[in-house]
Order: sequence, then C-alpha cells, then structure tokens
Amino acid sequence: MGGKGGKAPAPPPVTKSPEPDLGPMLAMMQQMIGVMGQQQPLPPQLPPLPEIQKVIPIDFGERIEGLRERMSASFNAAQSKQKGRSDTVLTSSLLDEEDDVTTNSSLLSGST
Repeated sequence: MGGKGGKAPAPPPVTKSPEPDLGPMLAMMQQMIGVMGQQQPLPPQLPPLPEIQKVIPIDFGERIEGLRERMSASFNAAQSKQKGRSDTVLTSSLLDEEDDVTTNSSLLSGST
C-alpha cells in the first residue's frame, strides 16, 4: 500500500488457545492399561480324549475252514455240471444221423 509516511499497521495480537485439560483422558487411559494388565488370557484347553476301543480278536481258523468248505462245494457243483469231451464228441446224436449218400460218394469222383 503505498501511503506516505505512515506506520505499518500493527499485526493482530496473538491469542493463545486454552490448553485442553488432558487430566481426565490420561486417568481413563491409565485405568484401561491397569485392567488389561490384570486380565491374562487363559490358555486353550484341549477337549477330552476319546476312549480307546479294544480290537475284537478274529478267529481266522474258523473262517478259513468255512471258506474251504464253500470253495470245495462250488468246485464239486461246477464239476458235476461240466461235461467232459468224451461225453460230447463220442455220444453226439449227429453221428447216428449221417446219410449213406454222403458217406459213399465223393465230389471229386463225379459219381452220384
């Protein structure tokens, strides 16, 4: 501002803001720290272990004998149902029904 010979205006007076009262807040924080220090976390507790069950012994001798009996019975049943080669080839009903014409003639000889 370009005035002549005048004094510069005085700066505004600095006013101090009132300091906040930290007393109640500090007291509350100290109380919270004390409460936290008194409470210790409890260690986690393990659940109770289940009872161990005893294994029932198995008598394999009886089971093996039962299996052997069943196997031999099924084998004998299969053997009785199965026909041998001699039963099917030699006693076939097709051998008895052959024609005399087909046995006595030959295609190469030309005779009928």
